[in-house]
Amino acid sequence: MRDLELVPAVVVRMGSSRSDARRDLDASAVDYALLLDDGERPLGWIRASDLGGDGPIDAGAAMPGASLIEPETTLRDALSAMLASSVQLGVVVDERERVIGLVSVGQISEVLQSGKLPGRTDAAG
Repeated sequence: MRDLELVPAVVVRMGSSRSDARRDLDASAVDYALLLDDGERPLGWIRASDLGGDGPIDAGAAMPGASLIEPETTLRDALSAMLASSVQLGVVVDERERVIGLVSVGQISEVLQSGKLPGRTDAAG
């Protein structure tokens, strides 16, 4: 995981503005915002379609089940965890489970199919 280019997460916190979250999602490459707790740890995913109206975001807007992936996780293990999730994104976290970035099923599949792991120059990949 360490050598993959991570996708920046669109993060929101409880009490954040729904309109701000919609704007951030519209400007991003992902379809889901990640709701974080006060310790910057993921609570769940929020779809853009769940951000209608005005007012603050609450925990009830999030779908639980973000796949947490540590930088040391193998690509195959990360892919397996993500395929079991309703959202085909994995949340790469540090040792305190704070968000570092996102990785997609497509990114990992592409690397595995190419046979070349990032950061390796030999053909064994």
